Amino acid sequence: MTQETRVARIPFSGFYYSSHDGKLDEALLSMFSDDQCEPTPAHEIAFDAVEWREVWLDYAQEYASNLADECDANWQFTRLVSPREYNFATDEIDVAISLEELQRMYLELTAHDWQSFRGLVSERLAPRDGFIPFYSNIVEEWGGLSEWESPQISLMVESYCNLHCSDEWRAWECVDDCNGEVSQMIESAIPQSAWDKINELEGVMA
Repeated sequence: MTQETRVARIPFSGFYYSSHDGKLDEALLSMFSDDQCEPTPAHEIAFDAVEWREVWLDYAQEYASNLADECDANWQFTRLVSPREYNFATDEIDVAISLEELQRMYLELTAHDWQSFRGLVSERLAPRDGFIPFYSNIVEEWGGLSEWESPQISLMVESYCNLHCSDEWRAWECVDDCNGEVSQMIESAIPQSAWDKINELEGVMA
């Protein structure tokens, strides 16, 4: 029998002027830089040619997997959601979590960090100018866990992640390029036609 699942958004700061965007820039520079760590002419060719959407998707999948491992959680990546414009939103990662796993996470929060979860809900869903919340900001009024909707579950998942790792860890250590994973994502997303130009340019400059 297939387990009942829910969709949640895991805490992620997106790719717009974030640490994650910075790591992609650093990885590309490390691939195409001179002895003084300055970008080579090939860097511009590569930057313009990279299928960045493909890189972001690979990165998001790696991020979701590594965050689950760090938090001793079990979820599956479902999609990367990117806004049309970055004025008011940034990229978000959706995962599928079984109701059984959510209940386990809920019990762990109840036992170890319930006040932080209550505080997060109270703050995020507090009515204010221009914002009328759809849900109560008192978590005890939400009813049973099986009745919660995705935004409520996402707040619980965020609080659960906060219990296991810091914002700083998620920003800088969840995905890094120590073993070349990020560089490989970028390398794989450069079309062969661009590689031909890069190889020709580097051959001329050698």
